[in-house]
Amino acid sequence: MPTLSISTALLILGKTDSLPWNCMVWQGLTKVTSISWTTLDYVDPDSPSSNLKEWSVLVTDSIKIYDFRRMFTDNNTAGQHTWADFIKLSIWMWKFNQIVDNVFKDSKVTLYEAIAQVKSNVINLMLTLFRDDIFQKDSLFLVVEIKDFSDAVIVNT
Repeated sequence: MPTLSISTALLILGKTDSLPWNCMVWQGLTKVTSISWTTLDYVDPDSPSSNLKEWSVLVTDSIKIYDFRRMFTDNNTAGQHTWADFIKLSIWMWKFNQIVDNVFKDSKVTLYEAIAQVKSNVINLMLTLFRDDIFQKDSLFLVVEIKDFSDAVIVNT
């Protein structure tokens, strides 16, 4: 059973060729067109972030620090809370649960059948979100971080 939250899974996924942030399908669904925590050097900390205008550079930097320190189990609390709150609100605005539900409805199976057929439904969900970016180069295997993200989505939605 995965132990990742969706917000953590998205951070980890962001280290994989900048997925999902550089995927056109994801950008269309979320209206976030680049990596959320990217900032320019030597910019006033109180100025708006270049990618999300509702964040300041200082807030964006706290998320970047949290993402970096998370690997060493030294969490930056401000960044962690800001990122988790952003994803929690954004998941609702992006109608993420509705997308997940629609993929399962479109497969025309009951909940119990969906659980039994979870592999094919997960692949359909990931194709809905990311198209062909889910596969490793020259392979039909899923990118490991995509698999981890899909597990987190299924468990948390």
